[in-house]
Amino acid sequence: SFTMGRHNTSYEFAGNLDEISFWNTALTEAELLDLYNSGVPTDLADESGLIHWFRMGDPNGTASYPKILDAKGSITMTMSNMASSNITTNVPS
Repeated sequence: SFTMGRHNTSYEFAGNLDEISFWNTALTEAELLDLYNSGVPTDLADESGLIHWFRMGDPNGTASYPKILDAKGSITMTMSNMASSNITTNVPS
């Protein structure tokens, strides 16, 4: 079981999660800065070492609710304690 945006047994996270990625290698500070380009993430699909990439509603928007689709790997997560109206579909540019 894996939970994002939760602290211990309560749901106290008051923010947004977007473009969550998991890698099979540690990224350097320079690699992170390059990927997120001052707050605007690039397309990670072809990045070496990337094993999972959760776009968190982008580009499928509310149509993906309640699923969180993995754009790179084969894991599909399920949202809980959320409504489809919690999904924002503005892709950073």
